[in-house]
Amino acid sequence: MRPSPILSSLLAFCAAAALLPAQQKQQKKDMLLLELEQPQLRELPKELPLAVTVETSRLIFLQSPPSARGLLSEQTSTAVDAILRQAGGASVVRLRAFVAGTGDTRRVRSIVTEKFAERQLPLPALTVVQAGNLPGQGVQIVLEATAVSRRMENPAGLALITVHEEPEGSYPIPAAPFLRRALQQWREAAAAARVEGRDVVRVSCFVSSLEDWTESRRLLAAEFPKAVQNLVQPQRAHAHGLAACEIIARLRAAPPAPVQVLAAGGRPRAAVLIAAPKVVLSGSQIGFGFREEDARLAFQRLDKALEQSGASLKNAAWVSLYALSGRIGKSAAEILAEWWPESASPLVSVIPCEDLPALDASLAADALAVLP
Repeated sequence: MRPSPILSSLLAFCAAAALLPAQQKQQKKDMLLLELEQPQLRELPKELPLAVTVETSRLIFLQSPPSARGLLSEQTSTAVDAILRQAGGASVVRLRAFVAGTGDTRRVRSIVTEKFAERQLPLPALTVVQAGNLPGQGVQIVLEATAVSRRMENPAGLALITVHEEPEGSYPIPAAPFLRRALQQWREAAAAARVEGRDVVRVSCFVSSLEDWTESRRLLAAEFPKAVQNLVQPQRAHAHGLAACEIIARLRAAPPAPVQVLAAGGRPRAAVLIAAPKVVLSGSQIGFGFREEDARLAFQRLDKALEQSGASLKNAAWVSLYALSGRIGKSAAEILAEWWPESASPLVSVIPCEDLPALDASLAADALAVLP
């Protein structure tokens, strides 16, 4: 005897109801397995960090190739992409942008944030400086990058060296003669630090003119054959000749202390050797206004930025000052010296610049500090 249609429907409903809890359990299990298989993306900060802590032995240095295609926004995007390709598996932790032309330098910060966030990468600390000129017609930005490699790159530590040739009364054109004299200062400091040109991993030189930039590049390539090299004219019009370089080299042997300051060529602070396991790299802090109090406030903000990572200005090994004039730079360096006793002050690199990415800005500063 066949069951009635009503009875058949009732039996089918009961069977489906009996299977429903099992199906729900299986669906929950499948969803859980799917979640476990998906990469766990941590929520990244939306603001660029004031400072980052890194391992000294794993630092590497990169630079974006010059590109004249498009306006500043397109060139910035292209430069960030180039840096990230060069980095490969390394983590980019700090960027320094030199911008030429009339583009809005404040746009650089937002583009860097967007590009890193798109790729779910930790945001880097950032310094942005408007320069007078960059090598290559139409080039509006060059990015210098510091990254952390997966491998040990600098087992003995790093040497930081500054040279500065700026004779008063000299003419800014051409710049190559001033660069030659600055390189002689480098050789004196290198001898004290026991490093050579082939140990240098980055050199950034600031010159009063780029009219003879091919000759300046040739000098740098001959002296530092393995280094990432950057050449910048920091102001459109210099009152006199200038060649100032920031140089980073791999040490061949570890120094006797985590931080060692060396004298060379009559300069009491020509080089600093870093063997500390970790250092803190800051982005720039801007000084607003032209009074001494304004500079002190900028340095206090820089001090607090370093403190968030466990360091302070008192632990600084290197400070770069970016000033709108030589007078401002000299005054700021004197104020900055108040943070340390004479015997413990760091290397200070004073770089003139055309402008900074903020209204009423007169100077900016960033630092490399040793983590105590």
